[in-house]
Amino acid sequence: MNDFNIHGLWPSVWPGKQPTNCSAHPNFDIDKLWDIRGQLDSEWVNLKDYQNPIPFWEHEWYKHGQCATEDSLISDELGYFNTSLILRDKIDLLNTLNTYGIQPANNQLLGRIELLNTLRQAYNARVLVTCQKTPKYERRRRHHHRHNQLALLSEVRFCFNPQLELIDCPMQEEDNNTECPLWIEFPEFN
Repeated sequence: MNDFNIHGLWPSVWPGKQPTNCSAHPNFDIDKLWDIRGQLDSEWVNLKDYQNPIPFWEHEWYKHGQCATEDSLISDELGYFNTSLILRDKIDLLNTLNTYGIQPANNQLLGRIELLNTLRQAYNARVLVTCQKTPKYERRRRHHHRHNQLALLSEVRFCFNPQLELIDCPMQEEDNNTECPLWIEFPEFN
């Protein structure tokens, strides 16, 4: 992988509740995705099993896609996956961050506030950022007090309205739109 990966397109009723009672849709059918399969293989990777993305796509379809199709701009299985790819291309996160001087780098730290401010400026919208503690986290926490909160950038989540226009992600005061500590590792993709 050499770029950010799609995790999903999740319709929500804020704060973070999934819609219920979505209309029934046909079962997941991989054949409907034939025309976009190559792009899905490279941009919507199953991080738990690189060789087999289909179970992950199927999971996302049943958990989120069937409700997403209630939006007339999405309408069906192909629309759900294709819309996700289109939105990813429109956001172009890695190139946008590069434009603002933020690039993946091993052994270099990125300030959380710098990242959030850059994303706000670049997209004119508030986004959600999540991080994951790394194995190095505890070791660094014990030995480097100034970096006592350190984690790996895990997700950057964008929010859209029903017209699929970028909007501010709703913010809850207690989370400040991030699960990240003050310093973040943003390593090179491999």
